[in-house]
Amino acid sequence: MAMITHIFYILIIILLLLIREKISFKSGLIDLFLLGALVLMVVYLFNYYEITKNIQVTQFFDSLKLILQIILLLIGVIIFLLAIIGFWGKRYTLRVDNFNIGGINVLFDRSNEIFIRAVGGLLETKRSIFKFDKRVDNIYEVFNSYYEIYKYLRDNIELLDSEKDIELYSLTLGMISQLNRFLTKHQNDYRRWYDKVSSDDRVCIYDKNQNKYTEEIIIFHGTTIQKIQEQYYRYDELVKDFETLNRSFSDNRIATAFKLKNHYWEENIDA
Repeated sequence: MAMITHIFYILIIILLLLIREKISFKSGLIDLFLLGALVLMVVYLFNYYEITKNIQVTQFFDSLKLILQIILLLIGVIIFLLAIIGFWGKRYTLRVDNFNIGGINVLFDRSNEIFIRAVGGLLETKRSIFKFDKRVDNIYEVFNSYYEIYKYLRDNIELLDSEKDIELYSLTLGMISQLNRFLTKHQNDYRRWYDKVSSDDRVCIYDKNQNKYTEEIIIFHGTTIQKIQEQYYRYDELVKDFETLNRSFSDNRIATAFKLKNHYWEENIDA
């Protein structure tokens, strides 16, 4: 029985150490709490040795256990209160991840750090926000990608504190504003035009010199997407605004703020 108890306490100590490695809530109180818990486990283990059978020694260990329990309770209450205050002030966010073994891992993380990692990861998968290439990119899909970024920023900016994270908050607001203006200006008109020509399976050739459509027709499904897109009546204006938006998002401030590594894309992409 004693051996089983020893093993049980050892497993608890190992679990506490693993929690310390996994937890993102970096606080001296956490370290103190874990240290106290480890000491308490050691004290309990001593109960199984002959030396603790002495009455005076037993009284000492009983008193020590009581003191440690009170200290751990106080530290636990303080950590709980600090966590509540942190959540309320958006300093920390509770994130729940799935363990590979099917359990639940609860992590405390700073809200702004979660935001930075999430947005950075999203942006690094969106090449067209930094480099739109008219030879290979499907504008319809690019609009979908831009809207995904816009919606994510808009929905998650609440993770930031407008006063404590003022620079990141202002930068994010600027990104939202730029995407909103771009999408408002171009998205609806282009989608209506694209949906119409794809439904009709025919596209009239647009004469840029005369600024009007000709009677020449091309078959939608038998033509490359690049040539189809060039027939859009505001194509040149749209491409120019793509370039402007790309330059804005390639700003080093965005790369630094969101710790981007892949925001510089090749100037030439083979079609």
